[in-house]
Amino acid sequence: MGRDRRKAGGWAWLLGVPALLWPVWALALDVSVLQSRDGGVQERFVEALRAELKPDVHLVHAGQSEYPDLLRLEQGALIVAVGAPAARQALEHAKRPVLAVMLSSASAHELRERFPEGRFTAIVLDQPPRRQLALVRELLPQARAVGVLLGPQTRPMREGFERSSSELGLELHFDEASDARGVVPALDRLLSRSDSILTVPDPQVFNAQTARSLLLTAYRAGRPLFAYSAAAVEAGALAAVFSAPEDIARQAAEWLEHPVADDLPQDATPRYYRLAINAQVARSLGIAVPDERRILQALRERGV
Repeated sequence: MGRDRRKAGGWAWLLGVPALLWPVWALALDVSVLQSRDGGVQERFVEALRAELKPDVHLVHAGQSEYPDLLRLEQGALIVAVGAPAARQALEHAKRPVLAVMLSSASAHELRERFPEGRFTAIVLDQPPRRQLALVRELLPQARAVGVLLGPQTRPMREGFERSSSELGLELHFDEASDARGVVPALDRLLSRSDSILTVPDPQVFNAQTARSLLLTAYRAGRPLFAYSAAAVEAGALAAVFSAPEDIARQAAEWLEHPVADDLPQDATPRYYRLAINAQVARSLGIAVPDERRILQALRERGV
């Protein structure tokens, strides 16, 4: 019975019902799920979340953000919004607390500014700066200077990178591009004073229009470029740590099964992650890459 009371207390902040008045049969939880779109990585997230959850947590599908089923949206004790458009619709139309997933920290920040009274938290896709810099250190043990290319949305990340760099023995150089035309000039400035380049998920910096120029410019200069997605590594970046939809789903399931009792927690970075390395790029740049499992183990031993 003690375990049941702890769990009821954990959800009391959601339903506004005194925990001690909850009957045992009321401990099952309905969670409304609103997607930004069907298929793709969002469908993978939902299916993985369903597989990860314990039987007492039930998912209620509320459709897509373009045409949400408002009755189903309010049916759950809380809403899991998959993608920034779904989170925006949930905050506009529903009164339930929102857990936003599969979105960037920049998008989460924009939502918080747009809905200052909204009750929501997020598990963002952005990898912590320390984890990204630790990957540079593991793959390039002799590296000293890392160029970090920022954009308008990722400018606030600079402080986190600066805090993480000293313990890893890395000197950071920053440059910023305000739009696509400024990307290559900013990269050229960084290449002149950096051993490697690190890009972050800013749509003004790394997008379909700029990716090829970024990758080719760094490659021709003989500098490895670290990215933030498996797709970018496939396209020519040296390596990236990233979280797949299944990793975010695992973290979301843990959050749903062990909620906090009072205020919603702060936004969280991914707890689980994977590694992608482009072996062909590594060989072309003369970089000896250890086994991926060894690198992941080294990163986890660093506590990142």
